[in-house]
Amino acid sequence: DRDLGNIILIPKAISFSPLQIIGESNLRKLESLETSLRLITADDIPSIPSIAGGDVFRAIQTMEGVNSTSELSNQLYIRGGTPDQNLVLLNGAPIYQPFHLFGLSSSVNEAAVDYIKYYSGCYPAEYGDYMSSVLDITTKPGTDSLAAKVAINLLEFDGTLMGSLGDKWRWRASYRRSYYDKLGELFDVTIPYYFYDAEGKISYLPNSKTLISISAFSSEDEYLTKSQEIKYNRYYKSHPDSAIAFADSNKYYFVKENDIIWSNNLASFRFLKKISDRKLFDLIGYYSGLNQRLKYQKRYIPHVHASLLTRSIVSEVNEDYGLKDGLTYATANFADVGLKLKYDWTISDRTNIIAGGGFSSRFLDYHWDMADF
Repeated sequence: DRDLGNIILIPKAISFSPLQIIGESNLRKLESLETSLRLITADDIPSIPSIAGGDVFRAIQTMEGVNSTSELSNQLYIRGGTPDQNLVLLNGAPIYQPFHLFGLSSSVNEAAVDYIKYYSGCYPAEYGDYMSSVLDITTKPGTDSLAAKVAINLLEFDGTLMGSLGDKWRWRASYRRSYYDKLGELFDVTIPYYFYDAEGKISYLPNSKTLISISAFSSEDEYLTKSQEIKYNRYYKSHPDSAIAFADSNKYYFVKENDIIWSNNLASFRFLKKISDRKLFDLIGYYSGLNQRLKYQKRYIPHVHASLLTRSIVSEVNEDYGLKDGLTYATANFADVGLKLKYDWTISDRTNIIAGGGFSSRFLDYHWDMADF
């Protein structure tokens, strides 16, 4: 026999996830205790057929009690309620407009989802006063080594980059953008809509029973239509010299523009402490903002080198039609800032006690620069 020497095993975290801290077995027990709760993992979502690939809300539409009004919409009508009566949480922060393309695609990237707690009714008091359902979405923390994922489907480009910083830190960044507006430019076709969303998360595991994470999310949709017609000073348009008739000094434009933008911006902080195998402390702080803007313009605009006579004609035409010199802006900004904490005590396989509290402050601001439609 030969002496191979001492073999030293160094403990190292291979991977970690909020599921390890919470315990998937505990979530499954909670699922059996609360008959309206369904646990959906990342592996369940890609198997659901969808135009835009795996989609969070398409997966929910396959559940009992959910009504789909159209194959082209993934908005949720659950047990007779409307889409705005569903509470959607992303890492503890509520999303108030969780859809792209007027409901065709969800704004939550499937590649970022770790698991979803879906309540179709009879949900705990911690979720507030929504009437239909709750979708509590938790995203992935990252991986032990650098990894990337890229996907392209009929609607969008999707990319995810993830990795680690030492043994205790994990990070991940995901980005999606629709590409058909850019594709239209190649064929000289105007497609007036695009969307994007970006989501990232940094997780810190100081020990096997504590998880600290910070996450951020941003999404935007824009629907822009714009047209421009060239006009000429009527006093010179019939001039026999075309250089005079169509000179820049006699040129002006009829411009029509409609620009609608809506966006979500979220940030959350979570401190999760597993006190024992049966006791869990959870603290979440969050900010959620919903912004909507409408920009409208319909007027005659003189060329930058237009003569005084042409500018006078443009002013007269705008006045005759009641068209204002400037843009019409309508903006609405909604913000929700909150803090939630809870203590979860599993007494037995059939008994679970949850106590906690929290607060939220909501702000709404809207402004009109002009209102001449």
